[in-house]
Amino acid sequence: MKKKWNYVMSALILTLCMWALIGEREANAASGDFRQVVDEADLLTDEEERQLDDEISQIVTARSFDIVILTVPGLEGKSTESYADDYYDENGYGMGEDKDGVLFLVSMEDHDYYTSTCGYGLDAFTDYGIEEIGDHVASYLSDEEYFDGFEKFVSMTEEYLDAAEAGTPYDVDNKYEDPKNYFLRELIALVVSLGIGFVCVMVMKSQMNTARPQTQAASYEKDGSYELTRQRDTFMYMNVTREKKAEKSSGGSSSHTSSGGATHGGGGGKF
Repeated sequence: MKKKWNYVMSALILTLCMWALIGEREANAASGDFRQVVDEADLLTDEEERQLDDEISQIVTARSFDIVILTVPGLEGKSTESYADDYYDENGYGMGEDKDGVLFLVSMEDHDYYTSTCGYGLDAFTDYGIEEIGDHVASYLSDEEYFDGFEKFVSMTEEYLDAAEAGTPYDVDNKYEDPKNYFLRELIALVVSLGIGFVCVMVMKSQMNTARPQTQAASYEKDGSYELTRQRDTFMYMNVTREKKAEKSSGGSSSHTSSGGATHGGGGGKF
């Protein structure tokens, strides 16, 4: 009974601490001291920034996982990795004891982007997954469609968290499938299937008439009237089948230590 009571008390204390943390975050956000979208490079309108911030704040509260979008004019001499990690650490981001969360950095100086992960973020955002974010978001950034790019990052973050919570994070052995591409692929498969079905029906219909003109004399030849006196085998061609070797893969997340001593994962590129 005592052990059961200890479990109940521990769960209650943990719940109270979590609600206190969320309440503090919401109070800071309301006062303007804490933002999920920090647009120092002024890439978004005020309305776009508020919309993104509200959307992200709801996800953070529901999932206890921090999501940050940061745009800056330049990196002040730092690497994208150092700048993103330090900003995350020094500004109090991260949920829970392990500082769970992800930060997406855009620097306009040399058109760099970087995804920094921490805590549970290293489980949900593998090295493969971070590359996929770059592939899907960078095209929006290149076209100066910044709001749409950040919306795509947020939606992918939710998909990544769903996959990780289901025990199947997106990785080299569980590829990410864009919902739009998935629908298109299924539509194409349906059309192809209908086409194949139509051809099969037409073939079977044509086979119902068994009368066929004969193109060779064998059907009319009298048995024993033909005798083969000479034959020769001639090599005409050969078929060579090559199979591609399986690519070596190393899934999971690589990690490094920030200047503040925290463990982060991450990766980025240019747009």
